[in-house]
Amino acid sequence: MGGLGILHSFLEKTSRDGRIGPAHISLFTAILKCWSDQGYVEPITIVSKELMLIAKIFSPTTYHRTIRQLDEFGYIIYKCTSSKWESNKISIRD
Repeated sequence: MGGLGILHSFLEKTSRDGRIGPAHISLFTAILKCWSDQGYVEPITIVSKELMLIAKIFSPTTYHRTIRQLDEFGYIIYKCTSSKWESNKISIRD
């Protein structure tokens, strides 16, 4: 399924999920943009500051809470690294 199909599926699911708010939708859309920019290869390599800019999330606390919730709620698989030299990875769940 392409990026647009995944976005459509995500929006269908989240419309019935009361835990999801605007920050989740914005961040998921930013993740899809990064995925597209990287040629739809998974896992997606992300830089949190770049995702925050695209998603218009300005608080690191909000960003970290939102990305962890997307993982916890089953929309993505988020592999966080504590290394400054290694990028975080995300895979999208269908």
